[in-house]
Amino acid sequence: MQIQEFAKKEGLFKKSFAAIVSIAPEGEEHYLSEISQAGGTLVEWKKRRGASAKNIIITIVCDDTFADDARHILSSIFENTPQMAALANGTDISVSIMNDQETVFAEFKV
Repeated sequence: MQIQEFAKKEGLFKKSFAAIVSIAPEGEEHYLSEISQAGGTLVEWKKRRGASAKNIIITIVCDDTFADDARHILSSIFENTPQMAALANGTDISVSIMNDQETVFAEFKV
């Protein structure tokens, strides 16, 4: 898993921030662990950046047999976990699920 932050200038003294999360799970258990770790980091990032934390881009690289499960698990976490639902409130979250040849299985907003 990798998490990076990017800043974009918005006016003379303002910036907005985006977090880029890349996950390449080796299976469901590894995926759950990575999502949990990323979620905690993103919640802290949102607290630190406040209203200037505008975007989160999540890329999940997995094989096609796991793509539907990856989507369902991630959607469920954002719907059923209060901290993650709060993170999604006021933050534009985009998700891409693809394989290592960059064939996109799903793209959606949380």
